[in-house]
Amino acid sequence: MIAEAFRYLTSLARESVAPYQIAAENPDLTRYFAAGKLLEFPRPLPARDHEVQDIDDFIALVGRLANVPIAEGDEPDLSRTTVWATLDRVVAVFDDDQRRLDRATLRMHKTTLFETIEHLGDPMEHRDFLRLLRVQLQGALAPGTLLEKVRRVDFENGTVVRAKVGRADESLGREITGKVTANGELPESVVLEANLWRNYGYAARVPCAVEVDALRGTLALVPFPDAIDEATEAGLTSLTHYLIDQLRPGIGVYRGRPEFSA
Repeated sequence: MIAEAFRYLTSLARESVAPYQIAAENPDLTRYFAAGKLLEFPRPLPARDHEVQDIDDFIALVGRLANVPIAEGDEPDLSRTTVWATLDRVVAVFDDDQRRLDRATLRMHKTTLFETIEHLGDPMEHRDFLRLLRVQLQGALAPGTLLEKVRRVDFENGTVVRAKVGRADESLGREITGKVTANGELPESVVLEANLWRNYGYAARVPCAVEVDALRGTLALVPFPDAIDEATEAGLTSLTHYLIDQLRPGIGVYRGRPEFSA
Protein backbone atom coordinates (compact mmCIF):
# COMPACT_ATOMS: atom_id res chain seq x y z
CA MET A 1 0.00 0.00 0.00
CA ILE A 2 2.78 2.39 0.97
CA ALA A 3 4.77 1.37 -2.16
CA GLU A 4 1.81 2.09 -4.44
CA ALA A 5 1.31 5.51 -2.88
CA PHE A 6 4.99 6.29 -3.32
CA ARG A 7 4.86 5.33 -7.01
CA TYR A 8 1.78 7.50 -7.48
CA LEU A 9 3.47 10.54 -5.89
CA THR A 10 6.57 9.94 -8.02
CA SER A 11 4.51 9.86 -11.22
CA LEU A 12 2.80 13.14 -10.26
CA ALA A 13 6.18 14.77 -9.69
CA ARG A 14 7.47 13.49 -13.01
CA GLU A 15 4.42 14.77 -14.89
CA SER A 16 4.72 18.17 -13.26
CA VAL A 17 8.31 18.48 -14.55
CA ALA A 18 7.78 16.99 -18.03
CA PRO A 19 7.33 19.77 -20.61
CA TYR A 20 4.17 19.98 -22.68
CA GLN A 21 3.33 22.31 -25.52
CA ILE A 22 0.65 24.96 -25.22
CA ALA A 23 -0.89 27.21 -27.84
CA ALA A 24 1.05 30.35 -28.74
CA GLU A 25 -0.59 33.51 -30.07
CA ASN A 26 2.58 34.46 -31.95
CA PRO A 27 3.02 32.09 -34.94
CA ASP A 28 6.79 32.67 -34.83
CA LEU A 29 7.06 31.17 -31.32
CA THR A 30 6.60 27.75 -29.77
CA ARG A 31 5.45 27.62 -26.11
CA TYR A 32 6.10 24.89 -23.53
CA PHE A 33 5.17 24.61 -19.87
CA ALA A 34 7.69 22.70 -17.76
CA ALA A 35 8.57 22.60 -14.06
CA GLY A 36 6.08 25.37 -13.33
CA LYS A 37 7.60 27.73 -15.89
CA LEU A 38 6.42 29.06 -19.26
CA LEU A 39 9.12 28.65 -21.90
CA GLU A 40 9.12 30.25 -25.35
CA PHE A 41 11.33 29.29 -28.30
CA PRO A 42 11.56 30.65 -31.85
CA ARG A 43 9.61 28.40 -34.21
CA PRO A 44 11.96 26.95 -36.87
CA LEU A 45 11.06 27.93 -40.41
CA PRO A 46 10.02 25.07 -42.72
CA ALA A 47 12.43 24.23 -45.51
CA ARG A 48 11.78 25.88 -48.86
CA ASP A 49 10.72 23.48 -51.59
CA HIS A 50 9.47 25.70 -54.41
CA GLU A 51 8.65 24.59 -57.94
CA VAL A 52 8.34 26.92 -60.93
CA GLN A 53 7.29 26.27 -64.52
CA ASP A 54 9.36 28.74 -66.54
CA ILE A 55 13.11 29.25 -66.90
CA ASP A 56 12.87 33.02 -66.40
CA ASP A 57 10.78 32.58 -63.23
CA PHE A 58 13.40 30.13 -61.97
CA ILE A 59 16.20 32.64 -62.56
CA ALA A 60 14.22 35.40 -60.83
CA LEU A 61 13.47 33.19 -57.81
CA VAL A 62 17.07 32.06 -57.45
CA GLY A 63 18.27 35.65 -57.70
CA ARG A 64 15.94 36.73 -54.90
CA LEU A 65 16.49 33.85 -52.46
CA ALA A 66 20.24 33.61 -53.03
CA ASN A 67 20.47 37.24 -51.97
CA VAL A 68 19.03 36.54 -48.49
CA PRO A 69 21.73 36.84 -45.75
CA ILE A 70 22.13 34.09 -43.15
CA ALA A 71 21.57 36.51 -40.28
CA GLU A 72 20.32 40.06 -40.06
CA GLY A 73 23.10 42.50 -40.81
CA ASP A 74 25.24 39.96 -42.70
CA GLU A 75 26.21 40.33 -46.32
CA PRO A 76 24.60 37.71 -48.59
CA ASP A 77 26.98 34.90 -49.55
CA LEU A 78 26.08 33.83 -53.09
CA SER A 79 28.49 30.90 -52.94
CA ARG A 80 26.02 29.17 -50.58
CA THR A 81 23.69 28.66 -53.57
CA THR A 82 24.32 25.99 -56.19
CA VAL A 83 22.31 25.16 -59.31
CA TRP A 84 22.24 21.67 -60.83
CA ALA A 85 21.00 20.91 -64.35
CA THR A 86 19.98 17.65 -66.05
CA LEU A 87 17.76 16.88 -69.03
CA ASP A 88 14.66 16.47 -66.86
CA ARG A 89 15.10 19.18 -64.19
CA VAL A 90 17.06 22.13 -62.83
CA VAL A 91 17.46 22.33 -59.04
CA ALA A 92 18.72 25.24 -56.95
CA VAL A 93 20.02 24.51 -53.43
CA PHE A 94 20.13 27.71 -51.36
CA ASP A 95 21.99 26.39 -48.30
CA ASP A 96 24.47 24.02 -49.91
CA ASP A 97 27.02 24.73 -47.16
CA GLN A 98 24.61 23.92 -44.31
CA ARG A 99 21.38 21.90 -44.04
CA ARG A 100 20.85 21.63 -47.84
CA LEU A 101 17.09 21.66 -47.37
CA ASP A 102 16.06 24.92 -49.06
CA ARG A 103 15.60 24.42 -52.77
CA ALA A 104 13.69 25.35 -55.91
CA THR A 105 12.98 23.07 -58.87
CA LEU A 106 12.26 23.66 -62.54
CA ARG A 107 11.10 20.50 -64.29
CA MET A 108 12.19 20.38 -67.93
CA HIS A 109 9.51 19.06 -70.31
CA LYS A 110 10.53 17.72 -73.72
CA THR A 111 8.41 18.73 -76.69
CA THR A 112 6.17 16.16 -78.32
CA LEU A 113 7.99 16.77 -81.60
CA PHE A 114 11.39 15.91 -80.16
CA GLU A 115 9.99 12.82 -78.42
CA THR A 116 8.64 11.71 -81.81
CA ILE A 117 12.12 12.11 -83.31
CA GLU A 118 13.61 10.09 -80.44
CA HIS A 119 11.43 7.10 -81.37
CA LEU A 120 11.99 7.13 -85.13
CA GLY A 121 13.49 4.14 -86.90
CA ASP A 122 10.66 1.70 -87.60
CA PRO A 123 9.72 1.11 -91.26
CA MET A 124 6.27 2.32 -92.30
CA GLU A 125 3.96 1.81 -95.20
CA HIS A 126 3.74 4.65 -97.69
CA ARG A 127 0.48 6.07 -96.31
CA ASP A 128 1.69 5.98 -92.68
CA PHE A 129 5.03 7.54 -93.62
CA LEU A 130 3.23 10.41 -95.35
CA ARG A 131 1.15 10.99 -92.21
CA LEU A 132 4.33 10.97 -90.12
CA LEU A 133 5.85 13.73 -92.27
CA ARG A 134 2.64 15.73 -92.58
CA VAL A 135 1.40 15.56 -88.95
CA GLN A 136 3.80 14.19 -86.33
CA LEU A 137 6.91 15.82 -87.84
CA GLN A 138 5.17 19.00 -88.96
CA GLY A 139 7.70 21.83 -88.73
CA ALA A 140 10.73 19.58 -88.32
CA LEU A 141 11.66 19.71 -92.03
CA ALA A 142 11.99 22.67 -94.36
CA PRO A 143 9.19 22.83 -96.98
CA GLY A 144 10.01 20.80 -100.08
CA THR A 145 12.68 18.72 -98.37
CA LEU A 146 10.89 15.39 -98.32
CA LEU A 147 7.10 15.45 -98.12
CA GLU A 148 6.31 16.31 -101.75
CA LYS A 149 8.92 13.86 -103.02
CA VAL A 150 7.51 11.04 -100.91
CA ARG A 151 4.01 11.81 -102.19
CA ARG A 152 5.22 11.00 -105.71
CA VAL A 153 6.84 7.70 -104.73
CA ASP A 154 5.41 4.60 -106.39
CA PHE A 155 6.37 1.07 -105.42
CA GLU A 156 6.35 -1.69 -108.06
CA ASN A 157 6.64 -5.28 -106.89
CA GLY A 158 6.49 -8.35 -109.06
CA THR A 159 8.01 -11.66 -109.98
CA VAL A 160 10.48 -12.29 -112.77
CA VAL A 161 11.37 -15.70 -114.15
CA ARG A 162 14.99 -16.09 -115.18
CA ALA A 163 16.25 -19.08 -117.20
CA LYS A 164 19.83 -20.27 -117.27
CA VAL A 165 21.01 -23.01 -119.61
CA GLY A 166 24.49 -24.41 -119.63
CA ARG A 167 26.27 -27.43 -121.04
CA ALA A 168 26.50 -29.11 -117.63
CA ASP A 169 23.30 -27.95 -116.01
CA GLU A 170 19.96 -26.39 -116.66
CA SER A 171 18.06 -24.37 -114.05
CA LEU A 172 14.95 -22.29 -113.87
CA GLY A 173 14.66 -19.85 -110.95
CA ARG A 174 12.04 -17.36 -109.78
CA GLU A 175 12.95 -14.20 -107.88
CA ILE A 176 11.01 -11.28 -106.53
CA THR A 177 12.05 -7.86 -107.73
CA GLY A 178 11.16 -4.48 -106.34
CA LYS A 179 11.38 -1.03 -107.87
CA VAL A 180 10.79 2.47 -106.54
CA THR A 181 9.95 5.25 -108.91
CA ALA A 182 9.68 8.88 -107.88
CA ASN A 183 9.40 12.15 -109.71
CA GLY A 184 12.52 13.59 -108.16
CA GLU A 185 15.24 11.80 -106.26
CA LEU A 186 14.65 11.01 -102.60
CA PRO A 187 17.51 12.37 -100.48
CA GLU A 188 19.73 9.86 -98.72
CA SER A 189 19.51 11.85 -95.49
CA VAL A 190 17.71 14.80 -93.93
CA VAL A 191 18.16 16.91 -90.80
CA LEU A 192 15.19 17.18 -88.45
CA GLU A 193 14.97 20.25 -86.23
CA ALA A 194 12.78 20.63 -83.13
CA ASN A 195 12.76 22.46 -79.82
CA LEU A 196 14.17 20.11 -77.22
CA TRP A 197 12.08 21.48 -74.31
CA ARG A 198 8.77 23.28 -73.97
CA ASN A 199 10.07 25.65 -71.29
CA TYR A 200 13.48 26.56 -72.71
CA GLY A 201 14.11 27.53 -76.31
CA TYR A 202 16.81 25.33 -77.79
CA ALA A 203 16.44 23.98 -81.36
CA ALA A 204 17.93 20.49 -81.52
CA ARG A 205 19.13 19.14 -84.88
CA VAL A 206 19.03 15.40 -85.58
CA PRO A 207 20.42 14.01 -88.88
CA CYS A 208 18.52 10.96 -90.15
CA ALA A 209 18.94 8.49 -92.99
CA VAL A 210 16.03 8.04 -95.40
CA GLU A 211 15.61 4.28 -95.74
CA VAL A 212 13.53 2.73 -98.56
CA ASP A 213 12.64 -0.96 -98.80
CA ALA A 214 11.35 -1.54 -102.32
CA LEU A 215 10.41 -5.17 -101.75
CA ARG A 216 8.28 -4.47 -98.69
CA GLY A 217 7.09 -1.09 -99.89
CA THR A 218 8.15 0.71 -96.72
CA LEU A 219 10.04 3.87 -95.79
CA ALA A 220 11.76 4.92 -92.58
CA LEU A 221 13.63 7.81 -91.02
CA VAL A 222 16.51 6.44 -88.98
CA PRO A 223 18.55 8.77 -86.73
CA PHE A 224 22.27 8.37 -87.29
CA PRO A 225 24.25 6.65 -84.50
CA ASP A 226 24.60 8.92 -81.43
CA ALA A 227 22.62 11.70 -83.15
CA ILE A 228 19.98 11.83 -80.38
CA ASP A 229 22.62 11.83 -77.61
CA GLU A 230 24.60 14.56 -79.35
CA ALA A 231 21.47 16.71 -79.75
CA THR A 232 20.47 16.40 -76.08
CA GLU A 233 24.07 16.96 -74.95
CA ALA A 234 24.24 20.18 -76.97
CA GLY A 235 20.90 21.25 -75.48
CA LEU A 236 22.11 20.68 -71.93
CA THR A 237 25.28 22.67 -72.69
CA SER A 238 23.13 25.54 -73.99
CA LEU A 239 20.94 25.43 -70.87
CA THR A 240 23.87 25.53 -68.43
CA HIS A 241 25.52 28.39 -70.33
CA TYR A 242 22.25 30.33 -70.23
CA LEU A 243 21.98 29.83 -66.47
CA ILE A 244 25.58 30.96 -65.96
CA ASP A 245 24.95 34.09 -68.04
CA GLN A 246 21.66 34.99 -66.33
CA LEU A 247 22.42 34.20 -62.68
CA ARG A 248 24.52 36.45 -60.50
CA PRO A 249 28.28 35.80 -60.41
CA GLY A 250 29.20 33.61 -57.45
CA ILE A 251 26.33 31.14 -57.85
CA GLY A 252 27.76 27.79 -58.92
CA VAL A 253 26.12 26.07 -61.90
CA TYR A 254 26.80 22.37 -62.47
CA ARG A 255 25.62 19.59 -64.74
CA GLY A 256 24.15 16.80 -62.65
CA ARG A 257 21.77 16.49 -59.73
CA PRO A 258 22.35 17.19 -56.03
CA GLU A 259 22.64 14.12 -53.85
CA PHE A 260 22.42 14.22 -50.07
CA SER A 261 23.39 11.39 -47.73
CA ALA A 262 21.67 11.05 -44.39
